[in-house]
Amino acid sequence: MLESNIPFMTEKQVFLPFIGTLLMEEKNNALYKEKFMFSTQQLFLMYLYNRQNKLYVANVGKKLPYSAMTLSRAVKQLEASDLFLVYKDGVNKVIESKYDRRELFERAKPFLLDPVRKYGYIEKSRIDENMVLASESALAKNSMLNPSKLITYAIDEQKMDINQMENELVDPNKQIRLELWGYDPKLFSDDNMADGLSVALSLREIVDERIKEAIDECIERELNEK
Repeated sequence: MLESNIPFMTEKQVFLPFIGTLLMEEKNNALYKEKFMFSTQQLFLMYLYNRQNKLYVANVGKKLPYSAMTLSRAVKQLEASDLFLVYKDGVNKVIESKYDRRELFERAKPFLLDPVRKYGYIEKSRIDENMVLASESALAKNSMLNPSKLITYAIDEQKMDINQMENELVDPNKQIRLELWGYDPKLFSDDNMADGLSVALSLREIVDERIKEAIDECIERELNEK
């Protein structure tokens, strides 16, 4: 029909050759990906931790370290996931989930990324204020999981030069494992620990039943508090 210049209308396309128009549903564009961008994931986490049904985008812009354009793309990707409604309340753009917080997190899992981009080892003496406890070290703080002898911290990858890290563990008494995250783990941190949902995402490929049980407890606690 396109080749023959025959007008048509479907749920996803409108073709009007007499005015030279082909409209396609926005979900087919590059924003609709199998995985969220890291900026979208932070917006998603902010929605969950906000613990309100509605999240005003203007308020988000004051807290996330992104330009208005990047934030706009993140909002569009959330909307394209079909998990959220995005609409105007007066002049303000609002994000609202179609589901309760527990179901939203479950439905969003296929879109969510492991926040860990890389990891390595540094001396304990080099721990600084940009780092927070992560992985099993954070999980053990709020569960019955026994802490590992090797302590794990996380830091925004933009704040650490990977060339200053060792590739191999030499002495767990003198070194820590340092994860480089795709976003700042301090953004939603509490008591010097990375937020529970991001920690859970960083460990979801683990097959150890003790860790999986602790992860489930962590997720329930994060989604049910307040």
